[in-house]
Amino acid sequence: MRNTNEFYELKINSSCNGCGACFEATSYLTEGNTGVAKIKGNGIINEAEIESLREIIELCPTSAISLEKKVLSKEWLADRIRKLESYKMNIILPNNYFHFDSNNNKYKESIPFTYEGLYKDFNSRGDAKSAIQNFVNRNFYSKRKAWIQCVLAEYQKDILLPYARYEKKEENPYYQEEKKLEIQLKECIEFIQLVKREKKFNVDFTKIHAQRYSEDFEINSFLHLIDKAGLGLQDLEGESYSLDFYCSQYADIDEYEEYVGEGMFGRSKYKKKYSVSVDQFGIIEEFQRDIVSAAYYVVLENNFERDFKNFIEDYEKELKRQLEPKIKELKEVLNTL
Repeated sequence: MRNTNEFYELKINSSCNGCGACFEATSYLTEGNTGVAKIKGNGIINEAEIESLREIIELCPTSAISLEKKVLSKEWLADRIRKLESYKMNIILPNNYFHFDSNNNKYKESIPFTYEGLYKDFNSRGDAKSAIQNFVNRNFYSKRKAWIQCVLAEYQKDILLPYARYEKKEENPYYQEEKKLEIQLKECIEFIQLVKREKKFNVDFTKIHAQRYSEDFEINSFLHLIDKAGLGLQDLEGESYSLDFYCSQYADIDEYEEYVGEGMFGRSKYKKKYSVSVDQFGIIEEFQRDIVSAAYYVVLENNFERDFKNFIEDYEKELKRQLEPKIKELKEVLNTL
């Protein structure tokens, strides 16, 4: 008498040479990324197809395919349920959205060096100071908000964009998480139905879809993240970030006398002149630190990531809520085996 707890699992060993003879002969096998045979699904074989698969096994030129007899036990299912419960308690999407390294040049906008110089001399210290301020403001200071926006846009594209939409794509974090759960649940159902073929389930085990909005939803704050650059700009309004600060730190005014001719009694006449120099490399380095700091510590950390984290946690809670009745029914089935 056949043990109703028995089932067969399809196996492929490393001797497969990828000849392809088995791909078209059964729906259980397909071609893998490296060209060799790959098992579709979890490899559990329907009883009606065992004989046809044995024919394919015999025809395999490298004896790479085999059927392994196994027995379904309550212990196996109990272990799967424990794993699902543990998974339910620890559903955490990858925390990529916190990975912002302020020392990483990846998020530093390339501030261009300008070859425009302040070569002419000035007749007064006031004129020289004004020229420096105009130069620094025009080439650096007035562009702070635009540079903060560039840093935020890079961060948004690199880290946040995958979380902005639910998409049925392998790289989408929501889809990845749901598929992981579906595979585990489907495995439990297929094993159970090998023993209790007539079993009808009260909940749908084939789908996990925790997204509460449309499949093409967008988080508004994602779309307007770079608009928050003004928050970072406010943080750069203090004395240490003023135009005068950058000018005083990275520009010098040199005073000298220029010969203008002979005066009365043969005396040489001189006129005071002022020349200026601006350390553009110093400003660029300082600006990069300040811009990245404003983009992250003010805009992201204080005004964005907290809300984003709450949204992700809501999604994780919804996954757990959907998983709960499925685990409950699996436990009920376990008690009847």
